[in-house]
Amino acid sequence: MKYLVVDMDRVLNECEAGRAALSSLKAFRGRVQEQRQELLQSVRRASNHNRKEAQKALREFDASQQELLLKRKAALQDALEKQALDIVQQLAAERGVQTVLHKQAVIVGAEDADCTDEILTRLNNHQ
Repeated sequence: MKYLVVDMDRVLNECEAGRAALSSLKAFRGRVQEQRQELLQSVRRASNHNRKEAQKALREFDASQQELLLKRKAALQDALEKQALDIVQQLAAERGVQTVLHKQAVIVGAEDADCTDEILTRLNNHQ
């Protein structure tokens, strides 16, 4: 049986779209940190009476931004995985292969079965 092997982690982390997604998430985190610092300053400036409300607002902000960050990350990753999987399927069809394995699932395999570099090239050219 002929098969292909792909290191999907490498594909997702090294392709141009993956790097752009990570950069976008990093910028988002930076904006959130700036907003958080402003809220933190308001907590520090708040009187004892208002401090509990300000602390509650900070906790709610942290929770909502964490949830938003996780959703953004998942959406970016899902879109990128879909693109990569489409290319993996195309390559498998071109080579007449029915089985594609994640590289980390392979203990022993033929060197020429690894198509990660080709997937990266196609994914970068696809965008």
